[in-house]
Amino acid sequence: MNTYVTSHSLLNRAINNKDSDAWEVFAERYHRYIYKLLDKLGIKEDKDDVAQEVMLTIWKKLDTYDRERCKFRTWLSSVIRITVLKSWQQKHKKQNIDGGDSLQHIADEKSFLDFAEEEWKHFIMQKAMENITKDFKGKAMEVFQLSLQGVTVDQIGDKLELSKASVYTLKKRVKKRLLEEVYFLQKDLG
Repeated sequence: MNTYVTSHSLLNRAINNKDSDAWEVFAERYHRYIYKLLDKLGIKEDKDDVAQEVMLTIWKKLDTYDRERCKFRTWLSSVIRITVLKSWQQKHKKQNIDGGDSLQHIADEKSFLDFAEEEWKHFIMQKAMENITKDFKGKAMEVFQLSLQGVTVDQIGDKLELSKASVYTLKKRVKKRLLEEVYFLQKDLG
């Protein structure tokens, strides 16, 4: 299904033709990030409805994105922010409920974009880890995961019955591949 070379060519296809295949790939690439932001914002009961509103808004406004003005993820985060604010306001307008800290976090654009940027980094790292897992056989990923948890090289070697040199080598290979994947994803999705 990933038949588009870059997100920009994907976006162009989705914008210019309202191409359903391009839109499907787009939705597949970004829906987890949207849900992740909604989770972090504390949206629980209406999350599917709000996510659908976000996707509909993106679909309607995709042709307003100007890559000369900002990164796509910044534009996407702004669309999410505005859609969440509108949704919250519509839902709570009649009830006259104060949004408290949660709404303030969304209402303040700079604060929200900083928050969204941090979530983007986590999203990219998680996606990169998922993508590279299939590239390694044996104990390589286990070595790397244990090292991320702060387990020492000696402890990893003892646990997995590997020499110290093997632990270092496997850890280095996975790290190198992870950094390559993060770079690719940042360039492709951002």
